[in-house]
Amino acid sequence: MDQYHLIRHLYLVEGMSQRAIAKQLGISRNTVRRYCKGEQVPWERKPVKRAPSVITPGEALSLLPTWSSRVGQKSFRILC
Repeated sequence: MDQYHLIRHLYLVEGMSQRAIAKQLGISRNTVRRYCKGEQVPWERKPVKRAPSVITPGEALSLLPTWSSRVGQKSFRILC
């Protein structure tokens, strides 16, 4: 029996408290709470929405005027 089903069994069938389950299994009470409520199951993960870590060419062009005015014309000419 995997941990998720064991936690659900101990909580729903045997009536153990979440604190007692966490202590017995040596895991976080927050994990036990999520599994008892059925909010989260270990085999399903929600996708993470992240901003792109690389600047796209369009973003680079839109930032170029601001960047060039800050670094000075000499540096701008060297890079271009």
